[in-house]
Amino acid sequence: MRTRLVLFVALVLTLVAGACSDSEQPATEAAVSLEGLRFIVEVIAEDGSPADEELVRRSAAVITSRLEAAKFNAKVIVALPGRLEIQLGDTDESLAKIATDLLTRSANLTFHLVDADATASSEPGPDHLLLESEQGPLALISQPVLEGGAISQASARMDASGHMPVVWLLFTDQGAQDFAQATTQHVGRRLAIVVDGKVLSAPVIQEPITGGEAVISGVFDLAEAEVLAATLQGGALPGRVRILDMQLIGRE
Repeated sequence: MRTRLVLFVALVLTLVAGACSDSEQPATEAAVSLEGLRFIVEVIAEDGSPADEELVRRSAAVITSRLEAAKFNAKVIVALPGRLEIQLGDTDESLAKIATDLLTRSANLTFHLVDADATASSEPGPDHLLLESEQGPLALISQPVLEGGAISQASARMDASGHMPVVWLLFTDQGAQDFAQATTQHVGRRLAIVVDGKVLSAPVIQEPITGGEAVISGVFDLAEAEVLAATLQGGALPGRVRILDMQLIGRE
């Protein structure tokens, strides 16, 4: 009888210990961080005011999409108020600049018609933007023909010759219609592709572009094209992002 009692007590203790171990396991897993770079960033509204919860979460979604497009093994953690923690696994400090661009670049993409007459003038009108390009200053019609929201996919690849990196863009259905209409109406004019106020290229529209695709070519290497494609794929940031801290974690 005593032997049975001892065995029963031992069995109960074993079951209780197992239950405690199982209940503690998720907390242990949640505490694990990715080994690699860790960024702490602050999200700020465009007017410089503190970001609300919605802006922080929208920014987190854009950053997550960009990092996925760039094939980073990443965790993006919302750390309210106004901050995000980004953990990048399987990486090293040599990729810090690429990660910084992905986290902080606004990536506001717009397409503008070039006004040749205003470009030749020293004082373009108020309805123009005067921006620098590889060919010198260009006067652009302020109202964009198309904006970044019309893009559904972006990827880096080599051009048909295999020598020049380009960024390939695929438009949404509505974006494809708008782009086809604009290029049909303005054959012979130059169309500037602008990202964050910088003219990347301004090719002449040779014929209507109705296939729903476009290509950005410029003075960049394949790595830069991949970063640009990832930021455009993720979309424009809804606010501004400022890096507060960067360090390596999980390394002895």
